[in-house]
Amino acid sequence: MLQSDQALKKVPVDAEVVTQDAHAESHTDIVKCKIDPAQLVLELPRLSIKDFSGVDFSGMSLAGADFSGADLSGANFSEASLMGADLSGADLYKANLKGARLAGANLENADLSMADLSECSLAGASLQGITLSGACLVGVRLSGARLAGADLYEADLSMAVLAGADLRRANLSMATMVGTDLTGAKLQYARLVMVDLTDATLCNAKLNGARITDSTLVGAALCRANATHCDLSGSNMSNTKLWWTQLFKTNLTGANLSNALLTETNMSLAQIEGTILTDTGLTQAEATQRFQGLCYDETTVWDGQGRSGEDEEPIVNNVAQPKKSHKKSPKGSGKSRRKRAARPAASCSVGTALVPDATP
Repeated sequence: MLQSDQALKKVPVDAEVVTQDAHAESHTDIVKCKIDPAQLVLELPRLSIKDFSGVDFSGMSLAGADFSGADLSGANFSEASLMGADLSGADLYKANLKGARLAGANLENADLSMADLSECSLAGASLQGITLSGACLVGVRLSGARLAGADLYEADLSMAVLAGADLRRANLSMATMVGTDLTGAKLQYARLVMVDLTDATLCNAKLNGARITDSTLVGAALCRANATHCDLSGSNMSNTKLWWTQLFKTNLTGANLSNALLTETNMSLAQIEGTILTDTGLTQAEATQRFQGLCYDETTVWDGQGRSGEDEEPIVNNVAQPKKSHKKSPKGSGKSRRKRAARPAASCSVGTALVPDATP
């Protein structure tokens, strides 16, 4: 049995530690702890903690600690060292992990909803089954991270690096991903409903079967991405770079592709009913020659339609002319079901990421 004085390597005079009976046969359960982090190094290599909610561990050394299944909601781990720690199944709701070192830590099936992980080091951490809904991950480096099936609903991933990350079947709906690097990421069958991907990089990404509906991709780069069978309906894709992008059998119904770059793009069998294609250089005549089985109707807006002084005769009669200055992408009415419906949205400040790449 591990005594409380064994757990505390160095304790200041004014420290207050409340524990269960030291002679109890069950493991020691520290309930409350007021500690000066500058004077204390806490080592808990095999101690199973039950309730540490709200405890301040900022700046402490907790390498190898066993927090599996613990209640750590609201705990402060800012700038703490948790390298190799076991946090599997732990409740870290609203925990502060800003700048924490979690290299090699086990976070499988942990709940980090609304947690602050900005500037956090997650190199080599195990993240399978993790919940990050509403979490702040601004600028975090997660290259090659294994996040298949992860819950990232409403997470803030602005400027984060997820190059080569495995996000298959992950839930990223309502997430903020402005400027996020998703180069080569695996996003097959992922859910990205109403996501802000403004200026994001998705070059060489695998988007097969992904649902990216009613989202914003203004200025995003999808060069050589594979979006076969992807659902992009209702999304704002104006000014996107779609060089050599595979849009085979892609649903682009109601999407705005105005001023998009479509060099060598494959849109065969794509659905473009109600799609706006102005300033793309793609006329109906060219589209029907280039792409086999293209699905369009009288609501499709081709390049050159409705312009004054245009000599080209429209091929389809009675096409409704768009009011460009008032055209907006449709908003989705449905939202993903939240794990914690009563919890408020996260907020965090943008900081500079100093986090090494995660091990694939």
